[in-house]
This record gives sequence, C-alpha cells and structure tokens, in this order.
Amino acid sequence: MAKEKKETQIHLRVSERDAALMRERAQASGLGLSAYVRRCALSGGAPASAADAGELRPIYTELRRCGNNINQIARAFNAYGIGGAPAADVARAVAELEHATEAVAAALEAARP
Repeated sequence: MAKEKKETQIHLRVSERDAALMRERAQASGLGLSAYVRRCALSGGAPASAADAGELRPIYTELRRCGNNINQIARAFNAYGIGGAPAADVARAVAELEHATEAVAAALEAARP
C-alpha cells in the first residue's frame, strides 16, 4: 500500500501548557508532534510509547537465557524421560521465566503515557 501524502493542514489552538504537555507526550511515545496528534485523533486514544532499545536489551537477554534453559530441559526430557531433568533445574528455569515475564510487564507498564 502506497504511503498517503499529507497535504492538508489543520490548525489547532491550545494553551501553552497543553502544547508543552502534547510535545512531552509525543516525545515520550517516540513520535513527532504531528504523528502523535494524528494517532491520538484517529485511534481514539494516546498511542503506546516507543520502548527504548537500551531498556529492552537486558530483558531480551534474560528471555533468551530462559529460553536456552527451557530448551536444555526439553532436550533432557526427550532424551531421558520425565525424570531426566533434576527438579531443581526445572524450578530454576521456571523462576527465571517468571522473573523475565515480570520484567517485561513492568517495562510495558512504565512505557504507558
């Protein structure tokens, strides 16, 4: 689908306080002011904030580590049966996965405008 040209301008009067708040929220969402206002008006609410890559990198690393642990446990189950993986390893992997899930939920909550 071709990108639609944005040729029409709409002028809007707001107070200085409202303008500052709109600019702040647009910046926090990772959008320019025009894109932010467009998304708010067309979607019926404020767009979700763009997540900062620096904030997501440690979460991504932790999720990958959890995935590796779960793959090792699955490999042990497949090779040796249900008793092939020590219960402590399973509990540790589940705890790490829960921790990573909580970190992702916290990051998403923090990203809300």
